[in-house]
Amino acid sequence: MVNAVLTAMLLLLTPHMPASAGETGWRLQGLRDDRMVPTRQHLLSRPSNRHQRLMLVRQYRLGNSHVDVRVIIPRRLIWQRELAVITLEVIADKRFYTINADTEPPPGFELYASKVIQARIHHRGRTRYLRRLHWYYFPLLAGDHRFTLPTVRYNSGGRIKLQIFPPKLRLLVRKLPRYIPPLMPVGRVKIDVRQHQRWLDPDNLGFVDIHIHAAGIPARHLPGIDRLLDKQDGLLFLPAEKRYFNRPDSTGIHGYLHYQVPFKTRRSGWSPAPQIVLRWFDPESGRIMTTRTRIPSVFGLAWYWRALGGLLLLVLIVRGGIVIHRRWHDWQIYRRHFNTALDLLSREDTDSLRQALRHIACAEGWPANTGVVTWYRHFRIHHTADDRLAQAITRLSRICYAGEPDDVRNIAASLQDSLRRHRRNPFNCPRARQSAQPG
Repeated sequence: MVNAVLTAMLLLLTPHMPASAGETGWRLQGLRDDRMVPTRQHLLSRPSNRHQRLMLVRQYRLGNSHVDVRVIIPRRLIWQRELAVITLEVIADKRFYTINADTEPPPGFELYASKVIQARIHHRGRTRYLRRLHWYYFPLLAGDHRFTLPTVRYNSGGRIKLQIFPPKLRLLVRKLPRYIPPLMPVGRVKIDVRQHQRWLDPDNLGFVDIHIHAAGIPARHLPGIDRLLDKQDGLLFLPAEKRYFNRPDSTGIHGYLHYQVPFKTRRSGWSPAPQIVLRWFDPESGRIMTTRTRIPSVFGLAWYWRALGGLLLLVLIVRGGIVIHRRWHDWQIYRRHFNTALDLLSREDTDSLRQALRHIACAEGWPANTGVVTWYRHFRIHHTADDRLAQAITRLSRICYAGEPDDVRNIAASLQDSLRRHRRNPFNCPRARQSAQPG
């Protein structure tokens, strides 16, 4: 029993005023989802599940209506600087009422309160109206603490109809190990970094947003990162703008610390940014954990480098435009010579065939006054071998130089078919000649 007292939260149920005829005293009730049964009314043994909860209930009667009050307390051992959430719920028959409470913290604690949540619920077989309030107790000192929850006032019709005195609590807060620094947060800490500029003029300011978030830690207790940004080789960090704020919910307080850090680059080129390392104490495992993140690197680019880069870019654009224009001009010449050659091949006479070969030579950039055999040698150098074209050139050479009779129509058809298969596109078009006239 002594071990249970030293390792558990002790609840001393002593209301400030005795129950009247219309009231019942505080009763201890286990929540169904926790499957918890108390061993005694005042002393509870340590639970196996650290996230179990206790619920204290009390009922008041106002005329013909009833007001049910529930206080939900986390039934678990807590560490120093670990948040404890206590919830008070008021359930009434009347729809229009409000509740409010003081937020005077007990010695050794910081106390925060949430906004009152309103809801319509189905309770005890009828529609009733709920008001829920969360208190967040942040213990700064370890030890045996006895304190009273704030008094809650029930207001209806502009008047205080009822004052609710929650029970007194006796809370044992476990001391942190000696190796834990005084400013180390107790709870998981997350870091998010957003960089606005990835390249920057050394004469201008850049900004980086650093968001530190922790569940269960008030914003004013979040660790700072100013010392991590003091000395950097390539970057100069200036004093940051800080914003603290809390977002409470049913699980606890979510603390947020936002940094907007201005900086400058000391030189041109890549400047590595610092790594942010935050250590925090994990209350579940009792160990020190580490969260790491790195600010993205920044590329410094002075104005004279930008001017030089712009000049080089302009030269490349002009040069590219000249090359494209020349390529387009060569393609137009090539296409004109090639189409003319195909028209000449359709006439089916020897002179037209030889003139067509001259146009192909001009389109390819070869000498235009070469013979038939020399024309084919150029063709084989720049194109793959073609047996059908070779036979057609041999037959045409015999007609031109030996006077042998042959089917000119068949030769022209073979030349047309072979030349169409070896036709170039605008991307591999050679430098063409303007004229197909010999000499």
